[in-house]
Amino acid sequence: MQSTAENGRKNGNPFPLVIGQAAIKERLSRIIGSGRLAHAYLFAGQEGSGRLAMALELGRVLNCTRSDPLESRNGCDCNSCRGMLKLRHPNLYPVFPLPPTDKDKGEAAEKRLQEIISIKSDEVYAHLVFSGTGRVLVDQIRELHNKLALAKDRPGVRTIIVQPAERMREESANAFLKMLEEPPDDCCIILLAESTRELLPTIVSRCQLVRFPPLNTKDIVAGLTGTRGVDLKTARTAARLAEGSFTRALVLSNADTAGKLDESLEFLRASVVGNAHRITDVVNTWSAHNTRMEAKEKLSYTALWLKDAMVCKAFRDVSFSRYTTIPKNEDVIKRMAARYSPEQLRGAWRAVEETRTSIDDNINTPLALTALALKIRRILT
Repeated sequence: MQSTAENGRKNGNPFPLVIGQAAIKERLSRIIGSGRLAHAYLFAGQEGSGRLAMALELGRVLNCTRSDPLESRNGCDCNSCRGMLKLRHPNLYPVFPLPPTDKDKGEAAEKRLQEIISIKSDEVYAHLVFSGTGRVLVDQIRELHNKLALAKDRPGVRTIIVQPAERMREESANAFLKMLEEPPDDCCIILLAESTRELLPTIVSRCQLVRFPPLNTKDIVAGLTGTRGVDLKTARTAARLAEGSFTRALVLSNADTAGKLDESLEFLRASVVGNAHRITDVVNTWSAHNTRMEAKEKLSYTALWLKDAMVCKAFRDVSFSRYTTIPKNEDVIKRMAARYSPEQLRGAWRAVEETRTSIDDNINTPLALTALALKIRRILT
């Protein structure tokens, strides 16, 4: 398997670690070519859109020892570039949320940081789970400021990456603001956040904003089947479910898709017949780990059954399977399409999608899923 650097040089692909995002690659290429690098950037977009990958690529190019910046965009295997992409470079300062423990704070913080670096060095798009109390602490910002006050021991641009920036406490954000107001020399600060809403307006105003849109299905499939070695059929299914996130696509491509489809179909069946005991079992299973991403993933599979039934209804008997997502379940989909009207299928699908959206608003997940089961029963009976 070729490295991303080798693939980049061979295919002329700038910033090869980054999946898709051609417009952003072009924008940053122009900035690098002009030499007008801002001292601070805010990369805003959902997880899996390529924010961290692009931040590391930018740091790599700014510290490459072998090529000029424009040539280095397409990949380089010098020690500096390899170190940056592995998150182990003297000029890289990654800042991640850490548990605010009092006992052995330094050891716990360092252990967690090394765990994150290990995960992200193996797969930059890997999903990270931060505990509810994990925050970017003011002590981290102060320590970072002290390190940057020291003279550099090697050439290049010191690259600070804060992810996710919205996890900064108020005192951390205020301390970081001082750094933005008086940025160190030869330093590029990159904040990664889902949006600007939870950041101090004064921090946002001092950064060049780069918005990362969701990835298209084609780019996700190419990324999965390329260096990740996922088979084409699995990659296509994962890409359709991923909602523009390569992180989500990776999870889906390694998941027990058949098992999760069975679970979601059982949830639909239990909802329709009003099987309260079975609904409770499914809801408890889907909420067991208390992660929004997991509950939303299960609802994605639920929505797929309804969407494919709508497609079947629209195409009737004319090769509808070419336009569906769920493989090897044509009989089930046909029965759903025959039993329910387009309005019923559309209404149930809309209810599932609304519940998925509401989970992002930190509502009680078990209650939301139970309420969804009742809605589905009303719509489909």
